[in-house]
Amino acid sequence: MKRLAMLVLSALLVSSVMFAQQRQRPSADDMAKRQTEQMVSNLSLNDDQKSKVEAINLKYAQQQQAAFQSSNDDRQARMDEMKKMQEAKDTELKGILTSDQYTKYQQNQQERKAKAGNRGGGQGGQKKGGANTQQ
Repeated sequence: MKRLAMLVLSALLVSSVMFAQQRQRPSADDMAKRQTEQMVSNLSLNDDQKSKVEAINLKYAQQQQAAFQSSNDDRQARMDEMKKMQEAKDTELKGILTSDQYTKYQQNQQERKAKAGNRGGGQGGQKKGGANTQQ
């Protein structure tokens, strides 16, 4: 009986580890589509803007995915690279969105960063040893 219990317990442990390993990041296509749909909904994009924004989202989602998969173990370097990518993406989006849409987009980004910071996932716009200096 003890052997059976140990066997069942081992099987549960192995299956839970396998399940945890199967959870992967969404594909670049999925991330870009999700981001685009959120932007269409939040910013009331027209069809022309939607197609341009989707192309930009896909481009940067692919770059981010490549950065995560790189062998660079330096977390700070990877975060710096991600920040540069985000700044470049924002510059491209600024050329497509109206000023009101871009302002709302920036507000949404700040709210997202604040939420990520509150749950411990990300820096939340904070720099080491100091307050938020962005604005």
